[in-house]
Amino acid sequence: MRGLQGERVRQAFHAFDKNGEGYIEPEDFERIIRATASHKLSDHLLENLPSLCTITSGTKISYANVRAFQNVIREMDLIDLIIRNATLKSPDGRITRTDFLNEAARLTRFSLYTPMEADILFHFAGLDTPSGRLGLSDFAKVVDASWQTAAPRAWPAVC
Repeated sequence: MRGLQGERVRQAFHAFDKNGEGYIEPEDFERIIRATASHKLSDHLLENLPSLCTITSGTKISYANVRAFQNVIREMDLIDLIIRNATLKSPDGRITRTDFLNEAARLTRFSLYTPMEADILFHFAGLDTPSGRLGLSDFAKVVDASWQTAAPRAWPAVC
């Protein structure tokens, strides 16, 4: 199923990249993510999706950034674990991008995060706190999904 979602994103990116330049407008990126993954994302993340273009110079979003973003949201549970471990080790409960990458390398054998993925995580978590040292409350705006568990349904009796 992961491959299917990745393929949907790839095809949507290609459709919005009409000139084949490898870049799309922030609004198109937002449309793609809302169509494919909005159910997994926090309200904070959804409201700030177009700001991804500010990570690099320019006003458009590259396919590499889209894939890195997709990798971040796919591994949200592991990212949450890494953040919690890293902040516990920090004297003030705040971590830098380097602290995150070091803890990710220590905690996982094969799921290393790229600097671009860390940039994306710290970008969205640090929108309100541009200090570069972030705490659990900053990351909670990114890793906590906006959806709520539905009330339990009564299932019909099966005879």
